[in-house]
Amino acid sequence: MAISRRVPVELRADQEHAGIRAAVVVGLFLFLILFYLVINALWPALAPEKLADYTFVVSCGGALGLALPALWLLEKQLKQVWPSGRAIFLDDAGVQAREPEMAPVQILWADKPFQISWWFYLRGYPRGGRERRLPKHWVCVATQLQAGEDFIIVYTYAPPKEAAVWTHYERAFRQLNPADIYKHGLTSRLAAPVRPEIPAKLLLGQDGKHWQAEQRRWLYGYELERDDFQTFMDIVAHFS
Repeated sequence: MAISRRVPVELRADQEHAGIRAAVVVGLFLFLILFYLVINALWPALAPEKLADYTFVVSCGGALGLALPALWLLEKQLKQVWPSGRAIFLDDAGVQAREPEMAPVQILWADKPFQISWWFYLRGYPRGGRERRLPKHWVCVATQLQAGEDFIIVYTYAPPKEAAVWTHYERAFRQLNPADIYKHGLTSRLAAPVRPEIPAKLLLGQDGKHWQAEQRRWLYGYELERDDFQTFMDIVAHFS
């Protein structure tokens, strides 16, 4: 599809926001109770006589088996109707990062913004928040668009095979190693994960701009779905 037919486009960010995560937890609890009660009521009447004594086991297993797909459907629907309010808007003029109760950050194509991109594995360091709920073998891919003092950072998480389009076939993506900025030892394992200060030697090194952007990502980044991240990259490449 031609880029001209894809803009303007709004990419919803942070789809798994705190409100949805809380709703999912509550939903799981309610689904388990609901399906347990339904199966527990129906099983003695429908099951063969020899299996009637296993009502409790069947009710528990069946409730879990039904609750998980129901929860998946619930989460999918909530993402459609309950946005975080944070979004990236792209059109022929440029890019806007929008956030509730804050002035949007706008970068115009006419300003010829500078772009840097990077990626890293979600392993070798104490993970917290969203990253903690993802598989360790996944990767984070991110990109920063900057014009003057204004910058917009978007990122996504993906399995290595799906991320290969950026990590292995796009030379512009630099690999970082988060383990380089975290302390190691028993104390660090027991303490709650926190974002550390990035050492000056890394900020002044050859990947300094990427480390500075990664530090900004922690505070200001917009997480996109993988397809939306690709859309962002395609549109930026077209107008750059």
